[in-house]
Amino acid sequence: MNTWDVCKEYLTEKVLEECWHVQGDSKTPICYKCASYFIEPSGNRTFDNIRDLHALYSAIAKKGLRVSLLEYLLLETTGQKWEFDQRFIMWLFCVDGSPDDFKERCQMIAKWYKWKEGKE
Repeated sequence: MNTWDVCKEYLTEKVLEECWHVQGDSKTPICYKCASYFIEPSGNRTFDNIRDLHALYSAIAKKGLRVSLLEYLLLETTGQKWEFDQRFIMWLFCVDGSPDDFKERCQMIAKWYKWKEGKE
């Protein structure tokens, strides 16, 4: 499994608290971990689209960690705390973004979440 796959599995299981599906055998699309059926070949999130990025932001907000994430992203991207201006909001939500932009934000969230876990 490559580093990006490990990151996607981490985001799925730790942040979203969902199953990272693993197919039991090649004949049936059933996850051996949760026993659910899936239609897509992998059945897992790709984290290269707005839907998956929004799911991460929503899960973080539900856990009450929104401010901590925003402070981390501001420091990570600028090296200093600065106001939430339109430029940051556009960057945060990948307005006019490409799949690589979504992937980058998701990777930053994984890095922050691991950092947050280490502090607890």
